[in-house]
Parts: sequence; structure tokens; C-alpha cells
Amino acid sequence: MHRAHKTLRQESGVTLIELLIVIAILGVLAALATVGFGLSKQQRLATVTKEFHSDLQKARLDAMTQSSSTETRGYGLLFPADGSYRIFEFVDSGASGFTDFVYDGAAEEVDATEKETTSTINITIGASGTPTGAANALIFDKRGFVRSKNWGMVSSRIYVLAMQGVADRRCVSLSRTRIREGSWDGSNCNEI
Repeated sequence: MHRAHKTLRQESGVTLIELLIVIAILGVLAALATVGFGLSKQQRLATVTKEFHSDLQKARLDAMTQSSSTETRGYGLLFPADGSYRIFEFVDSGASGFTDFVYDGAAEEVDATEKETTSTINITIGASGTPTGAANALIFDKRGFVRSKNWGMVSSRIYVLAMQGVADRRCVSLSRTRIREGSWDGSNCNEI
């Protein structure tokens, strides 16, 4: 009897090998969770980039096909603050009763749609230019050409989207005739 009791006591503990196996399994699970979280962030950045690209294409198309009045000059994009942008119909009406083809602020916006990006996604013009404020407003005229706030032609503009914790950056490039999505290499928007 005494001998059977001693054998049970020896087998009731955890061996070093069993402990190492459990630690190895937990390590593998933690590594998989970390990789999965990183892929999730990359997917979120790709989704926001595609949505932004789609919003720009829709604004250009609406500028060419939609019009609520004879004063409509097109559709515009404005970043009122970090983390959001607004798409609107640009109805040009000056304070003195004449149209001047200059975007003068929210009073000339009709049917504005506000879009929010997540707080971890940052949108800039080029490598570091802040897009906020009326000076950086972008207007698509009725022919679909890209114009500045003062109605000057914009030959190109690149919006760069970056997310905290994601090394890759995405971009949306505008030219006179094309809007394309790509991968930002630090100086160029390379089409995907």
C-alpha cells in the first residue's frame, strides 16, 4: 500500500517537458494573433483607400452628369479637419450677386456628404502636405477636370494614406483625366 501511494504522488505533478510544450503552443498562438492583427490593419487601410478613391470618382462623375442649378460649377472635395473630408456640389454664388468661379466656403456647398476616416489613418497631400482648409479644396468641373479653389487647373495631386502601425502606405493620384489608386513609395504613387 505504501508503495502505491508513493507512485500516485510522483505522477500528480507537471513535468518540465509538458510545461515547455504548453509554453511553445502559447508562443505560436501569440505569434499568429500578432500577424493576424497586422493583416487586419493593412486590410483596414486598403478599405479606406478604396472608399476614398471611389468617392473621388463619384464626385467627378456627378460633376459631369448632375446639376441642381445653372450656377452649379461641379463637385468638390474639402478636408475640414484631420480625419474627415466632405464631398459637395459647388454652386457658385458671390455675395454681390454674380458668380466668380471661386470656391468661397461652405455657403457655396449643396448636398454635402461628410466622410470620417479612423483616427489612426492620416491623409496628406504628397509626402507631408496637410489637406485641411479651403485653400486645398479640390473642384471637379462639369467636364471632369480637376480645379483648385480659385478655378485654376490642377495638373495632378496625390493623396497619401498612412496608418499607425502599418509600414506600407497607400495613395490616390489625380490627374486631368484619371483617378487611380496605388502604393506610395515615398515619392511616387505606383498604380496597383
